[in-house]
Amino acid sequence: VDAGAVPALVALLSEGSITAKENSAMALGNLAYGSDDQCGVIVDAGAVPALVALLSEGSMTAKENSATALGHFASGSGDQCGAIVDAGAVQALVAVLSEGSMTAKERSTVALGHLSYGSDDRRGVIVDAGAVPALVAVLSEGSITAKENSARALGNLAAGSDERCGVIVDAGAVQALVAVLSEGSMTAKERSTVALGHLSYGSDDRRGVIVDAGAVPALVAVLSEGSITAKENSARALGNLAAGSDERCGVIVDAGSVPALVAVLSEGSITAKENSAAALSYLAAGSDDRRGVIVDAGA
Repeated sequence: VDAGAVPALVALLSEGSITAKENSAMALGNLAYGSDDQCGVIVDAGAVPALVALLSEGSMTAKENSATALGHFASGSGDQCGAIVDAGAVQALVAVLSEGSMTAKERSTVALGHLSYGSDDRRGVIVDAGAVPALVAVLSEGSITAKENSARALGNLAAGSDERCGVIVDAGAVQALVAVLSEGSMTAKERSTVALGHLSYGSDDRRGVIVDAGAVPALVAVLSEGSITAKENSARALGNLAAGSDERCGVIVDAGSVPALVAVLSEGSITAKENSAAALSYLAAGSDDRRGVIVDAGA
């Protein structure tokens, strides 16, 4: 970077041969990795519009490398994310989810995961670009890594907005997320439980869709056997599902959740204990039968 490579590499993105473009995109991605300062230098040199153009019109290798670089930029500051969105990257990344190689899809979901974090404005742009159905398709049919990244992006998009949650549910995400709870990697399970936690908050209609999709037994299994993070998120989702409905509480108790929640009270992290206690409080409300189950489980 100090030797002045960045402007030359950025120029090659627009003017070089196909191979030069591919290699320049890869070099810029490697330079951007793990360094906000170097990301800033690269963005300031005008790399983002050139990378977006390659992502849209370049070779498949150029698309893969451009998505990687944009993902590294997006992991940095809000200003860098803003520059990426303003350059039209979201639409290009979404297109890759439908038409790109699996590697390109994996790297595009990374970028969308970063861009969807921490900004409602960016989340709106991503949803408006049609990302949700494309992410759900990758969550259903993609590689292990693509599923992990898609679940993360969907969880980020679901945070803090009933409207976006509705779009996500309508796209069939719940069924795909529940499938991941049974078949996915532990990272995918962790991220799917985050997404289901957001989707299960504040809407009885969405809670009904989640229960009908078979989420409760899957969440209970993760609560029993998952990682610390997965247990925290599963307990939160079960608590959200239990809120305000005797019928859903019955489904949750019948799935064997109470012994698993009680076990977390003794052995889980602080967050898991808090979330499990909240779930048990909902389950204990309004039913002597459920209270008896909870007491008999040693709560």
